Amino acid sequence: MALSERNPEAARKLTEELCIPTWYTDYKEMLEKEKPDVVHICTPNNTHFQIARDVIESGAFAYCEKPLGMDSKETTELAQMVIARGTKAGVNFNYRQNAMVREMHERLYGEVNDLLGNAGEIYAVRGHYLQDWMMYDTDYNWRVVPELGGVSRTIADIGSHWFDTVQFITGHMITKVFCDMQTVIPRRKKPTTQVRTFCGSGHGLRRRGPLRAAQLRPFRWLGGCLEKYDR
Repeated sequence: MALSERNPEAARKLTEELCIPTWYTDYKEMLEKEKPDVVHICTPNNTHFQIARDVIESGAFAYCEKPLGMDSKETTELAQMVIARGTKAGVNFNYRQNAMVREMHERLYGEVNDLLGNAGEIYAVRGHYLQDWMMYDTDYNWRVVPELGGVSRTIADIGSHWFDTVQFITGHMITKVFCDMQTVIPRRKKPTTQVRTFCGSGHGLRRRGPLRAAQLRPFRWLGGCLEKYDR
């Protein structure tokens, strides 16, 4: 088992916290020396494609945090690589493992259904994905930079979690999307020092940047039921 992190100090700290014996600052060196069976990719969105491609080419299984790539061209190429090599890969949507989410799924399709009673036919689904960690203009994260997080912002970053969660619960696949988008904070104050996700807004001087956030209210049809998602 090994870990790759560009920052040596952060790598040392993480290996101590997670009890991982070895760390690298270059993931390619890790692939070459460790020859892992599986690699969990937990880097910013704009790096997923190249790292996943290198992992697949090395013969290891790629387990990537969403999104798999920055656009459908990248994701299609990776999917074709996996099929051609006969290997395995996956994209992680961690909210599937939430106890309440799994119970809702089980109430519809699992063994517990017989004990709790059939939930019945689904006619409509409505949900929310609410966060407050980016509420202020002093809150900053690489996700608000289109070049790093992607141009679709809220849809790809947190909307995709809601989409996957409702698909997992209901068993229906989303086929169409209609969105009403709004910029809530047009400019944010970027810290001059690196800030880890969910660890506050950072310290040091700040400079302004033309960074954008978005809200959506899509309506969609899937499997005959109407869904509404509020962000």
